[in-house]
Amino acid sequence: MPLSHLLLQTLAALLMVAAVAALAWYLGFVGLGIVGVVILLACVRVELDQGGVASNSFAPDLYTKQLAAQQAATRSERAAEQLARERLRPWLRRARWLGLAIVAVAAAGFFWSA
Repeated sequence: MPLSHLLLQTLAALLMVAAVAALAWYLGFVGLGIVGVVILLACVRVELDQGGVASNSFAPDLYTKQLAAQQAATRSERAAEQLARERLRPWLRRARWLGLAIVAVAAAGFFWSA
């Protein structure tokens, strides 16, 4: 791994720690926990949307249309979809870990300050 890549990752981690500390100071630990839960819910929603299983009450036939479109897709379209999912997966994993870390910091700070 090049040194510049390692330096960039270290800088990003330090910025995240500073951002979490600022959020904890501004929102308090309960607000910080809510931010973490929102991040986790956003990750779950994106993962559900990737597989085409998401629908809503405003368009109940959306799931049927999504399945029909997936079955009618060509091999190259399915490969492109798979590649897009594969490229997004590491970012979702990082966001999920970030959300979990924020919730853990918020819970620890809440119980420590009580």
